[in-house]
Amino acid sequence: LPGLKRSIKNNSDRLELIFLKGIAFLYSKSIRKRIWLVGERNDTAQENGYFFYKYLKGYQPQEVSYYILNKKSTDYHLVSHFGNIIQYNSFKHKLFFFVCAYYVTAHNHYCFPTTISGKKRMPLPYSSKNIFLDHGITYADVSEFYGKQKSGINLFICGAKPEYDHVKNNFGYDENEVAYTGFARFDGLHNSSSSKQILVMPT
Repeated sequence: LPGLKRSIKNNSDRLELIFLKGIAFLYSKSIRKRIWLVGERNDTAQENGYFFYKYLKGYQPQEVSYYILNKKSTDYHLVSHFGNIIQYNSFKHKLFFFVCAYYVTAHNHYCFPTTISGKKRMPLPYSSKNIFLDHGITYADVSEFYGKQKSGINLFICGAKPEYDHVKNNFGYDENEVAYTGFARFDGLHNSSSSKQILVMPT
């Protein structure tokens, strides 16, 4: 019986993927628009994903962009006024996942939709670019998770020059696949003047 249940779930996952890819193909032919999907974790809008989305809506309104978020999130009000919020793991999320041009997240794979069984993350299509905004400075050797061969990342955004050098030299990316831009959330630092004080901020 357990084996039968697994077989049913696996077949359901395969059928769902085939169905979604077919619908996505027809939909992409009809809309002919470049879609940006932006997110962090499925329940947060508070760091690089949020500030990047805020930038798109404020300075690049011609771009068709959506933010992935669970509507039960306590951060929902922060992005609701921008519009185009997609409920995480909804049919619309899954459909746009297969037609988007850019998938931009601060936590790689966290906002990938899951199959109908809930056991597997769906694979991002090769036609989509996976842009990793990151959520902190990468200084350790975490290439096993974020290296080019395993991560599926097409563009790795870095927040500091030493991080940029470290990722470029040790994670297997080509030079044009790593960018030193600073973090999007730096845009939210309103008072950047220096003063003689010590900040202690445990995490």
